[in-house]
Amino acid sequence: MSKLTLEQAKAKWDYIFRDPLLTLTSLREKGVKGNFCSNGLRSVCWKLYLSYLPSVDTSTWSLTLNKERQHYADLRQKYITSPTSESDLDNTIDLNVNHPLSLDES
Repeated sequence: MSKLTLEQAKAKWDYIFRDPLLTLTSLREKGVKGNFCSNGLRSVCWKLYLSYLPSVDTSTWSLTLNKERQHYADLRQKYITSPTSESDLDNTIDLNVNHPLSLDES
């Protein structure tokens, strides 16, 4: 399996997404029949198959992707903290409680 050139990828993109009769169902059927969404377009097809992208209408994708990226960034900020963040350095950490083998359940 060789990598597509830019021109080949554009041609394949146009072949897939410029079809006025394209629906999610028809895209899935074409994908099941063969190697329709491969060589660089597989990630786009999977985003459609898994309903990450709302429809085959490419005009809605930019807004959706930006919204999902922002949601991911918000989750990262909420749940991933730096071990050397200033808030941790300012507080006195009780090492009798805050270590992996602690039996303290508080």
